[in-house]
Amino acid sequence: MKTKLLLLLLLPLLMGASCKKDKDDGLTKPTQIGANTFSCKINGENFIASQSLFGPTAIFVSNVQSSTPYFLLDGRNTNSQPYKEIELKIFEDVRVGVVYKLGGGEQNYGSITYRYPDDLYKTSINSIGEVMFTRVDNTNKIYSGTFSFLCVNSINQQIKITNGRFDVKIQ
Repeated sequence: MKTKLLLLLLLPLLMGASCKKDKDDGLTKPTQIGANTFSCKINGENFIASQSLFGPTAIFVSNVQSSTPYFLLDGRNTNSQPYKEIELKIFEDVRVGVVYKLGGGEQNYGSITYRYPDDLYKTSINSIGEVMFTRVDNTNKIYSGTFSFLCVNSINQQIKITNGRFDVKIQ
């Protein structure tokens, strides 16, 4: 009898522990539908691409498939002061599931620019990162994936970009 009573008392605790809620990290949801989203954490603080009324577009994407292919993605927040722009550039045809290295001697790079005044932080031989595509749809022009990188400026100050995600469609 005591065992049954103890079991009845512990059952709600065990059930509550097994339920896992999705944690909202304040970033855009990781989708693969061409939702035109771009977000990450910059030194632990949320960054979400957004456009001011008269500023440049929040997200710019280009996928050039030629003898010298490249994929370029810019996420901008022109509502912040200073305004921030994060750029990812891959000098290859992109494919799902491939981890593209940034910096570390690779031509591919990640960067963040603080505008007005300008201060550029970029991956380098000693500051590296990666991009991985979770969807590459050249027919519908939808590209989704994740990224993270460490970058430095000209006086060796570092910025850490983490939890990056994007879901974009070329218009």
